[in-house]
Amino acid sequence: MSFILDRDYSVLITDEQYGQITTNDQDRDVCLAQSEEEVKEYIRHRFDVEFDMRAFSYEDDPNDVTASENDRIYDTTNDKLYICIQDATNKALSNTDYFEEKDDRNQKLVQVTTDVFLYHIHTRLNPRNVPQHRKIRYDGDGDIDNAMSAIKWLLMVQKGTITPDLTVWTDEDGEENP
Repeated sequence: MSFILDRDYSVLITDEQYGQITTNDQDRDVCLAQSEEEVKEYIRHRFDVEFDMRAFSYEDDPNDVTASENDRIYDTTNDKLYICIQDATNKALSNTDYFEEKDDRNQKLVQVTTDVFLYHIHTRLNPRNVPQHRKIRYDGDGDIDNAMSAIKWLLMVQKGTITPDLTVWTDEDGEENP
């Protein structure tokens, strides 16, 4: 289970290319978990990344779903995304009292996490032969100051230069972390 779905890569890479670089599911899952953690490390002091980057559960039977409020659900039978709006036990995803069809993820965060993953999966395969566009999308190919890249975006979020629409981290007293 992950915050990123296989279908998220189709915007940045063809299915054929993705299949070529992710031949080992275990390596892919480890690399994806590492990439998600890398993204979280940059912004967790300001945002509730455990909530905003929570994983999807995969459902093969959309008529018998048990979920808690705010759970993300991926219906594998029809390629739809849902949010549980109140605790549900053995309910159908079509039941609008319990589920809303929606992708509530911040799409820039999805893009950045995907860029980080694609860069790292390429480096695992052949660190000397990472495609140039992957390097640029990851870190600006060493020119972090002049190229918009995943790492530059994360640094800007970290410093507060830009503020994405994410859940602001609060302490136990409900005070926002500056």
